[in-house]
Amino acid sequence: GLDALWQARALAGECDTGEELGRAHAALDVVLRQQGRTKEREPVLRDGYAYAAAHGMTGSYGRVMTYLLAGLLVDLGRWDEAHEMVAASVRDATGTPAMFAHAYRARLAAARGDESRLKAAVDRVTALSEGLPQQPIPLATALCARAEWCLWSGEVTGAFEYAERAMELTVDPLCEAEARALHARALADQTERAAAYHDGKPAAEAGGEADGDVLARDPRVTAFAATRAAESARGAGRRAPEPWRVAVSAWAEAGGPD
Repeated sequence: GLDALWQARALAGECDTGEELGRAHAALDVVLRQQGRTKEREPVLRDGYAYAAAHGMTGSYGRVMTYLLAGLLVDLGRWDEAHEMVAASVRDATGTPAMFAHAYRARLAAARGDESRLKAAVDRVTALSEGLPQQPIPLATALCARAEWCLWSGEVTGAFEYAERAMELTVDPLCEAEARALHARALADQTERAAAYHDGKPAAEAGGEADGDVLARDPRVTAFAATRAAESARGAGRRAPEPWRVAVSAWAEAGGPD
């Protein structure tokens, strides 16, 4: 399938067919992400954006390339570059592009500890999602960002709420895997907090079906699943280092930030 997409992009380029070439770049990015081929994503997106800009398509596929690249840079930890790209992606954006752009703004704000910008971005995605319920991925992304902020801030109850809401939006395996990992972390934090005050028993391990073979081809799904397993063990009172070694190895394989 990936080989066919590369061939499709080459044919679209030879024929100079703008919309098909834009679609080929977007599809390539999706598959490269799912296969964990992170290093190949950036040149594909930048090439797609350059073509869109040169052919007057900045308002359509150029905008898609912009928010996809913004999300990639956030995930890579290149936050200064991501900030510029996020700002470009939210500028004059409407509809689905606006939802994705603000979702990645929420993720960046959570990573940088900017609570006010995080809250504004989550609120914006939530409002937009009311008119576009068929696009749950941006909302799940924003909710996960809010849950992560709550965990860093010690707001375990809030983390539960946002992670559970994200878990309900199960159309995307990556978002679901991230939400489950955050939920398991909240359970573990709650258990350790209760133990510190001699109140309560260890929380139950985070449940849920195992990730399917096809969905687990995305190495970040595997990495989030490993993180969930490690957090679940922590919540059950097991302090063995091995689950964390597995999680660290999985994230290294997934090509996350250094």
